[in-house]
Amino acid sequence: MAEQHPSSNRALGSCTTMMTIYLTQIYVAAGANYPLSHHFQMFASELLTNSCPLPQSFFNKYGCDVDLVLRMSA
Repeated sequence: MAEQHPSSNRALGSCTTMMTIYLTQIYVAAGANYPLSHHFQMFASELLTNSCPLPQSFFNKYGCDVDLVLRMSA
């Protein structure tokens, strides 16, 4: 039976080598505008996710349930 990381409910042997990267935008000032559509955010997120494979050693250390959120401030 495969070892399980404490922060994950999946066996380490079943981890993928991809971590989902999400791209979001926030507006910290009234009237701020950063004209990127949600379609572009989804496209960029998918492009980043597919461009950043991770070694199995990353998942051995941090577990399978790891995602990265990049927040852009307008």
